[in-house]
Amino acid sequence: MEKRLREYLRKLALRPLIIPAVLLIVFMCLFGGYLIKTTDRTEGEYEVLITSVTSGVSGKNTCYGRVDDIGKVRVICDEQLNPGDRLKVYASLFEAEKPSNPGEYDYQDYLFRKGIRYILMVEDIKERSQSKVGTGIHHFRYFVRDLIADKLRNTMSEDDLAIVSALCLGDTFMIGDDVRRAFDLSGCSHLLAVSGTHFSSFILIISYAVKDMPYRRKVLIQGVFVITIGFLTGWTESVTRAAFMSMCLLSGKDRLSGMSFSALLMMISDPFCCRTLSFQMSFGAGLGMYLVSEPIKGKTGSSVISCSLASRAVMLPYFLMNGLSIGFSSFAVMALSVLTVQMVCLFFLPGLLLSFISPYMLYPTIMFSRITVMLMDIGEDCYFDSILLRGNKITCFILVACLIAVFLFKKRKIVVSTVSGTVIVILLMMSPALDFDKKVIFLDVGQGDSCLIISGNDTLLIDGGTYEEGSSVLPGVLDYYQIQTIDLAIATHLDEDHIGGIRYLEEQGRVDKIVTSHSDIYGTIGSGNGIKVGDIEFQVLWPVGTTYNGGNPESVVGVLMINGVDIMMTGDIDEESERVMVNSGLVSDCDILKVAHHGSKTSSSSEFLSSVSPEVAVVSVAEYNVYGHPAPETMERLEKVEANVFLTSKNGAIIVKIQKDKYEINCFKE
Repeated sequence: MEKRLREYLRKLALRPLIIPAVLLIVFMCLFGGYLIKTTDRTEGEYEVLITSVTSGVSGKNTCYGRVDDIGKVRVICDEQLNPGDRLKVYASLFEAEKPSNPGEYDYQDYLFRKGIRYILMVEDIKERSQSKVGTGIHHFRYFVRDLIADKLRNTMSEDDLAIVSALCLGDTFMIGDDVRRAFDLSGCSHLLAVSGTHFSSFILIISYAVKDMPYRRKVLIQGVFVITIGFLTGWTESVTRAAFMSMCLLSGKDRLSGMSFSALLMMISDPFCCRTLSFQMSFGAGLGMYLVSEPIKGKTGSSVISCSLASRAVMLPYFLMNGLSIGFSSFAVMALSVLTVQMVCLFFLPGLLLSFISPYMLYPTIMFSRITVMLMDIGEDCYFDSILLRGNKITCFILVACLIAVFLFKKRKIVVSTVSGTVIVILLMMSPALDFDKKVIFLDVGQGDSCLIISGNDTLLIDGGTYEEGSSVLPGVLDYYQIQTIDLAIATHLDEDHIGGIRYLEEQGRVDKIVTSHSDIYGTIGSGNGIKVGDIEFQVLWPVGTTYNGGNPESVVGVLMINGVDIMMTGDIDEESERVMVNSGLVSDCDILKVAHHGSKTSSSSEFLSSVSPEVAVVSVAEYNVYGHPAPETMERLEKVEANVFLTSKNGAIIVKIQKDKYEINCFKE
């Protein structure tokens, strides 16, 4: 062991850039968050220096700046800004919101990894001092961008333009939600950011053309070519990273030194860049191909397969953090999509230049981009039939340690066997096949209600929030839990903040059956009806008799009975409906109560709460609403019955895990 470690240290000594690069990356990943400043300022005047502006074919820009006493900020402004501009503005300063439901994108974490805590929303520019150099360069970039955009628009359909712009230029603004979702579920969302995979295809032709030239001339020509690609693609963040890596790998004496040099250069420019997942995945994939691809190639005989397996082995922890679907079809889609994207990029630049002679020259690019989209559609279908593994930071850290141990001690079979066994056990622990808990998830849909019940492959949805909130929240939640369609949806009544999201799912074909208390379109249910979806039981208590308009007083009230745990769902019933149910003996003790009408003072009477006597009460409510929900009177009545109260506005989604007569509650916003 000591001899092997000494050998690695000797090799590292011959590459002096590796150790400082590794130390700097480790330091920033561990302690970089403490360097981000905080402030109590919100709205007012700010002086900001615009540090970077990225633009694409779509014409939309992403802008970042720096405020002296705050640091880096994300700048949102209606006017066109250029790097180097100094502004005095009146603006609002705020933090990005945390995700409140499973499956939602964590934009706050994305910014925080970039060293950004705040978003600066510019309302008025008081003074502006423009940088002539920055403005001139930016105008040239706009000219190039508009020239490319016009040529592509005249040659391609809108759908083709959107996918080609994303794959070749890193401009994802035109990508539709359905295509973006297909890439996400296929595990190929990283292909929408221009990376080393794309650059290797871009520079393949020029590399072949200059292969016999002297070294310096070769590096110079390839460097000019890489810079040209940067201008063509708008110098987005991913393009800049890929350009740095490509140039440093070209000029470095070996791949590892080149990667270290590019990492140091990028961190000198932006010390926080190494904290981003895109940086870590890019360098992780490169490191994997450097360390592991050759041994794999010796067994597979294919450099393409070996590089794909090697990069994904190193990036396994990152895939697990976001959910990794296991299956032959899923892996085949991911491997083939890398090849088709490389072909798109390979034909793009020659096709773009030759398209000024004939538009048909871009057809190979269009053809392979369409094949890529077809593969994503297949991958999306495979996602729901595959085994989904999802880890946390601890399990992923253990996996990284295991991968390092296997590399260091790959010739010691006992160590390799032990570590491999540990990896298999960890992966099995992540499998949902071992998760016997039934889940009841009170979703955060703002000022509305929505509750998803999951038991194995059986699903029940009670309410779906408004159409707008439901269309924003429900698809991500269903995808997160690998639910393609809901077995049954119950709309407690016909108000928009309860049935809107269900209507959206119906339009998307993601719900099999819908019932409510009053409807000429959907099935109706009332007191005495027992609903069973798999082993999910829902006993309907209210309404009794004929309903007239499906309004608040006639909301469906029922008890979910799951593994001995009773959960009462109450819709928007009022005190009168509660009084009738209590006097009729329809209600009894329950473990968890979904508080009626978002905590309104006209519901949740003392008499009703005493009869139900819940241990836990969940209020589904928006943080800022015009109704004053939850009412102070209601909160006092809940306190008197000693209920533990959770608010979706404060806690995000409330996830109840049930197993063997016991339950535990996890809040998505801890």
